[in-house]
Amino acid sequence: MDPLNSVMSVHHRRKLLQCVEQSMQVAEYFAEIFDASGSFQMEACVTVLARVLQLDPEEAQKAWADSQRKGLAFWPAFQSLLEMSLRDNVSPILVEGHRDVVVSLLGRSVTVPLVGDVTVEELLGSVRETTNIEGVLGLRDRRTWEVYPAERRLSSLGDAEMSLEITVYGSHKVIEVAHDERILGVSLNGGRLATASGDRTACVWDLTTGEKIALVRHRRAIYGVVLDGDRLATGSVDGTACVWEVSTSNKIAQVTHEGAIYNVALDAQYERLGTASRDTTAAIWNAVTGQLLMKVYHDDIVHGIVLDCERDQFATSSRDSSCVLWNLTTGRQVAMFPHAKTILGVAVESQAHRLFSASSAGTVKVWNTETRQEVHELQHQDWVYGAAVQPHTQCLFTASDDNKVTMWSYDSGAKRMEIPLPSAAFAVSCEGDLVAAALKTGVAAVWEVSMQTLPATVRPTQSPA
Repeated sequence: MDPLNSVMSVHHRRKLLQCVEQSMQVAEYFAEIFDASGSFQMEACVTVLARVLQLDPEEAQKAWADSQRKGLAFWPAFQSLLEMSLRDNVSPILVEGHRDVVVSLLGRSVTVPLVGDVTVEELLGSVRETTNIEGVLGLRDRRTWEVYPAERRLSSLGDAEMSLEITVYGSHKVIEVAHDERILGVSLNGGRLATASGDRTACVWDLTTGEKIALVRHRRAIYGVVLDGDRLATGSVDGTACVWEVSTSNKIAQVTHEGAIYNVALDAQYERLGTASRDTTAAIWNAVTGQLLMKVYHDDIVHGIVLDCERDQFATSSRDSSCVLWNLTTGRQVAMFPHAKTILGVAVESQAHRLFSASSAGTVKVWNTETRQEVHELQHQDWVYGAAVQPHTQCLFTASDDNKVTMWSYDSGAKRMEIPLPSAAFAVSCEGDLVAAALKTGVAAVWEVSMQTLPATVRPTQSPA
């Protein structure tokens, strides 16, 4: 656990918010933690943090030293101060003579050349790449700027002034749990977290208390896990998948494949269990009786499966480089979506008619399930193991071997935010504003994702004569 998180009691958080509401104090704090060049002064920040939280200086310094030694970030404890202060410290975005854009944040400015006919989205893309901006905010890999309307072209403004919104996305860690070996699967549901591990166990954790409320076992490593109410589904390399009652840890049903089971899907309301197996098949079962309802076939290992019972469909992903949408009643193929390499994970958002396929090529493709056309291709730097949808924000979270969980807009394809990790992320799950990731280090972490909207203005000015 982050040591500075541990000292952030309710009392401390209340005091922090009280402090940030006083703008004069906020200005003083920022004057201390940023030097004349706009660089973020970490040690000065710790000093300010100690004063805000009324900690003993030695205690704050020890926490800082611990976080440095363990490679942990003190960011969550200081996040609220930065977010609150941004409200009064973001200046308008100005287009000067249609040549340069001056972005002023916290009283410091960065000039970005405006070349030709540039959209607002393209402009902010260049701002995101400006190290000085990240330094001024101290938000490296923690925030992404997004401006709307992104498609508006700046050269077409004429003499008009356009009001925009800048949305700042952020995250802070809620809880962290551990297994004896690497965690291979996660699932969020109803304020609880389910984890599957190479230590042959799957656990259910209370996110409020961190208490382990259920533990079940297989004979070999567990790769797949889904939590749905009081039902837990697990899939193991031992070739079995089980449905469990969380409150008692009793087994309700067990099904079997001829090879390892790499993923499971569960819909407790419709009493359906889906399994994806090394034996090149995916199967749909009755989640209460264990009866086999149908089996579909790929040309190679099946890595992923997701159910969409309301639309009577399910989707599978395979090492044969295909992702397939199937009819849940007949087992007939509805559509196929190809990749160049192995497809490791699959997710669907039925209301938006979107399917997401995560690949070992380091890409996630966004598909329109009605037109069967590719909408976007999202790029990671290494294998992408899984994807999870957050419908209320129209966002997608992806877990990758490049040591990060990334938040994307699946509508525009824009990257919203990155959560840097100490290791590869094997799986991702989200519910509401929470996102969970399974890490190679044997840890599963849950973050709360937040967003704050700030006003901005794009205004053309006359070029000098």
